[in-house]
Amino acid sequence: WGCFANKGHGSHELVAMLGVCHGWREPLLAFEPAWRRLLEARFPALQLSRALQRDHNGKRVEPLAYVRKGRLPCREHFLLQQTVERLRGAAVSPPPRCTIEGAKLEDFTFTIEAKRVGWHEDTWFSTDEEERAHYPRGSIESWAGPLSRFDYDGCEEDGTPLMGSLQLEDAEVEVNVYVTTPDGHTCKIYGRGKHDYDDEFCGGEGQAMSFFTRHKLPYAYETPPEGFKIGINCVIGSVGVVIEFEDSLPEEDVLVYLRGEEVPFLDDAK
Repeated sequence: WGCFANKGHGSHELVAMLGVCHGWREPLLAFEPAWRRLLEARFPALQLSRALQRDHNGKRVEPLAYVRKGRLPCREHFLLQQTVERLRGAAVSPPPRCTIEGAKLEDFTFTIEAKRVGWHEDTWFSTDEEERAHYPRGSIESWAGPLSRFDYDGCEEDGTPLMGSLQLEDAEVEVNVYVTTPDGHTCKIYGRGKHDYDDEFCGGEGQAMSFFTRHKLPYAYETPPEGFKIGINCVIGSVGVVIEFEDSLPEEDVLVYLRGEEVPFLDDAK
């Protein structure tokens, strides 16, 4: 198992071992680091843990320490990523629809991607060249898992996504968000979101909150009222997907939307 200790290596050896005999397959494919190597080998632009990361006190930590509670296992991420790759360059998809009756919020999987496209040179903070080398242009950082809230105010909770590239004030990134319904339908609900440097404030726990552009949400029924939008809030790399209509949309209304039903909250506003 020594090959798994070297991040990004061992995928070819793993594939060869899977082909030796059926007796190897089950224990190997039950081993989470094996799926991580397969994921990195199949999608080379994708980065789950290569970037240097910081905790919420600004202290550097080893990337593998950030397998956070709530994150999708690598095996499921691998299967989901094949669909995400197909949708990445597409326009925002039709809105989600779910055929499973009684689906709960935790049954929906969100995939958040941050693609590095360059560096801003006129921000108050400048990342040194050594650290910039860990965020090459074109690489994509990805997080996938369920979300429990859509009014992120900067206060850390278990399961809050953490993305290293969004910790850097001067990193120019584009953010996409996808949602997968419990019956396996994946759609893109937020595309090419960018850091809004004109709109920042001090969020929870006294940390500066960054905002990414707000986009209209795809909606299956009549044109929704102005202000029905999705965006990203971020504090030191902790990421929140925000769904709002004038103010944050309650979780029960977010669930109605994700099921593909008409949102009464919006209907009342027309």
